[in-house]
Amino acid sequence: MADISEDNFRPEFKLYKRKSPPPCLEDVLDTDSDGHRKMLYKLELSELAQEQNYQKNISDAARFGLKNPNEWQCYGAHGFPGFQFIRNPFLPGAQRYWVRRCLADYPCKPNVTNLDTQYQKDQLTNPWQFQPCSSPNQQTQEKRLMDQLRWVTLGYHYDWNNKVYNEDQHSPFPEDLGPMSALIAEVLGYPRFQSQAAIVNFYHMDSTLGGHTDHSEFDLTAPLISYSLGQSAILLVGGKTKATKPLALHLRSGDVIILGGESRLAYHAVPKIMYAQEEGRLPQCLGATEDQQQWQESQEEVVVGSRVEVGDHPAVALRGAQKGMKDEHEESGDTTYHAYGGHSGKLSGSGYSSAAASVDQRPNVHSKQCPDHSSPNQLCESQGRYINSTTLEDTVSRTTLSNSADSQHVDLGGVAKNISSAIRDLSQKDQWREFEEYLKHARINISVRQVTGPGKGFPQKESCHEESDRDMVQSSNTKRIKISDS
Repeated sequence: MADISEDNFRPEFKLYKRKSPPPCLEDVLDTDSDGHRKMLYKLELSELAQEQNYQKNISDAARFGLKNPNEWQCYGAHGFPGFQFIRNPFLPGAQRYWVRRCLADYPCKPNVTNLDTQYQKDQLTNPWQFQPCSSPNQQTQEKRLMDQLRWVTLGYHYDWNNKVYNEDQHSPFPEDLGPMSALIAEVLGYPRFQSQAAIVNFYHMDSTLGGHTDHSEFDLTAPLISYSLGQSAILLVGGKTKATKPLALHLRSGDVIILGGESRLAYHAVPKIMYAQEEGRLPQCLGATEDQQQWQESQEEVVVGSRVEVGDHPAVALRGAQKGMKDEHEESGDTTYHAYGGHSGKLSGSGYSSAAASVDQRPNVHSKQCPDHSSPNQLCESQGRYINSTTLEDTVSRTTLSNSADSQHVDLGGVAKNISSAIRDLSQKDQWREFEEYLKHARINISVRQVTGPGKGFPQKESCHEESDRDMVQSSNTKRIKISDS
């Protein structure tokens, strides 16, 4: 048994963070090669096809630009129970929509960003505008806000002085990101997940995310869901103490990480950002492809209430069920990112956030080997038997704007229609060009979490677990900024 006082995490972080000489990456797990097979195992989700609500989940996935869940490449890691990895489940062209949301909509008010302490509110209406700033020699220069953006927060705000979430400091959670995260959580065994807070981190090529745990939420039985967009990265995932030597995983654009069960409080970090191809080029999955163009031309959507019909095309990945189917921080550098905030840029005039649920929020893996209300164990994960007793519409129907007198249900049909329209727009070079130029040298990460337990409010004057001073994202040549534990 490892000595819990021993730090086996930091040496790995320093190894992969090293710039000269660059680290050898032969021990980094890469699902695009065969080197991962000893450590990772495939989560077969094919048995979902036998579930009553499987066709509904297919169409729910298509709403958000996701492939048929049965075609997701899902992995678990031996020795790291609760860690789950999905290799880019997005349809061609769909990542562009989420990139635009992160770069054009989420940074707008009422959300909180690292820029709030540096500029007046009326200067922050457009993150792509230029604003005066002081250079090291005190000369005033014009600098684009987006180049200074390091983090944006959605949903519940986080009070970094007192290290707590505050019930009265929140804004509606994005009505597109919330349901998509609920769907992914449901497919992987967490049917009651509620998106209540998120942080969007903007990495440049010299950025790092230090080793930390996410422990400030009141409910630690709900998983963290993390999305990668843009350039590639190395992710380290360890155990509940730094005595556990972390695994190193190659993350690419579109990849999704879930930290739940025993891995919910696992130390994790991002020691290196890497170009997906050669320097100054976008990842191939973000470029215009023939599949994307064919999907745009052939996809036919009919929105009825909150249901969507998706046209019969192989790119939509609805094979076998399409036709007639209805209803888709550690060290280095000088900067840190993070915090928690609100949402702007609504899609259809309503918001998505949290709600009361009547059951305990633990992964409900429904098979003979897995008891209800328990974290998925390796046997269950490897067999891919997950409960599907709820649908996304069930999730949304019990979801309202937290602590708001103006609670509304999310119009999933409207959300899907907006997403589809935006994807078509972003297939045009003039609509995509500015985002493309940004992502040639950057990476975006979205980390979604549930703050309170199902059916539970905020504790009275009860603070969250204390965060570590090392829980930070860092980047060179920039000023140190207060951060979160994400």
